Amino acid sequence: MRTVSIWPPASARPPRPPLLAIVGRDFRTYACPLIIHGEADPMARLIAGVETAKAIPGARLVTYPGMGHDLPRELWPSMLDHLRELADSAVDA
Repeated sequence: MRTVSIWPPASARPPRPPLLAIVGRDFRTYACPLIIHGEADPMARLIAGVETAKAIPGARLVTYPGMGHDLPRELWPSMLDHLRELADSAVDA
């Protein structure tokens, strides 16, 4: 069996910029995105969600303390409330 390793380990590497920052400044959207981010996400640090929200005009960032890189069932009602607000604002626009 062949072993593959990544060097340096993720903990020693500098954080990557959010994807939207890489894509460029001419990012266009026809909806105001809702960015849901866990404050305890081990895969994408909170700063990635913050910077993504800053890069998209009108984006709204909602964070959840203790949430990782998942969508815990107990948070679904709150997430659905935010999605409903987003949908309602699109209808009103």
